[in-house]
Amino acid sequence: MMKHQCINIPTILRRGGCLFLLLLLVQIGYAQENEGPITNDTTTIQDSTKKTLTKKILTPKTLTKKERRAKRRVEKRLERARRRAADSTWKPLRFAGIRLGSDILPTAFALLDENRTSYQGTLEVLLNNKYSIELSGGVEETIRRGSGEYRYTSSGNYGRIGINYNLLHKKTEDDVIYVGLHFGYAQFDHDITYTILNQLGDVTQQLAEKQLTGSWLEFNFGFRIELFKNLYMGPMFRIKAKLTGSEGELLTPSDIPGYGSNNGANFNFGYHLMYRLPFGKTKGSKRKRRVRAKRSKTGKGVPRNVEKLKKDDK
Repeated sequence: MMKHQCINIPTILRRGGCLFLLLLLVQIGYAQENEGPITNDTTTIQDSTKKTLTKKILTPKTLTKKERRAKRRVEKRLERARRRAADSTWKPLRFAGIRLGSDILPTAFALLDENRTSYQGTLEVLLNNKYSIELSGGVEETIRRGSGEYRYTSSGNYGRIGINYNLLHKKTEDDVIYVGLHFGYAQFDHDITYTILNQLGDVTQQLAEKQLTGSWLEFNFGFRIELFKNLYMGPMFRIKAKLTGSEGELLTPSDIPGYGSNNGANFNFGYHLMYRLPFGKTKGSKRKRRVRAKRSKTGKGVPRNVEKLKKDDK
């Protein structure tokens, strides 16, 4: 008699599921072997169109010494540009005018002293009303007399060049308070004449040397006030320090034109009379601001269109 075998369906399902998972794991292992190992040098990105994009990770490049210097220079330029953009008072240098004049004090003293002759002129180029380049020069003769017929004469020409800084450049264009540093150079001749008294007769002799030179540095301080339109006057002070100078083979120079006594540092006082040529002056000077303030108080100078608009609003 045949026996009926009982089929256990849950056991069959469990075995089938295990076989399916085993086949799936084997398939995933083959797929990874075909794709190759995953490295850190590339990154795989999957987009919506199922296209694979590869993005390389770039390593930082080491810069040479020359390239680092160039990079620092560029960074400094950018930093200066940022500061200038932030500073509303900064303006590029531009030509702002010319002043012509003279230091009238040495000439005035020379008119009163027969042993001295001095003529001097000054040219000043203005830059932004902040800086000025000053060129000056002149001729000078000094005579020193001693007992008897002793006479020493020094005569020649000199020139100066330097730069001044206006301390009032932010406030006004009419008045100036400045400090400056100048270089001076002189070329001159000197001679000495003396008389030897003798019972047989007086003897007069002369010693002379030519083409002597001298140079010096000077620190200037002064101020100028605009008395009339474009006419400036004001005192100035000079402190001079000698740099080089000819000693002379026969005589030691006693005076150097433009420098003064050849006896260490010198201090001089002068008085400038200057005229500003009527061009290059910007708007907004002190007098113009006063006129505008008066007009605003009195109501003058108001545009007609503004008055019409006020009437229409009423």
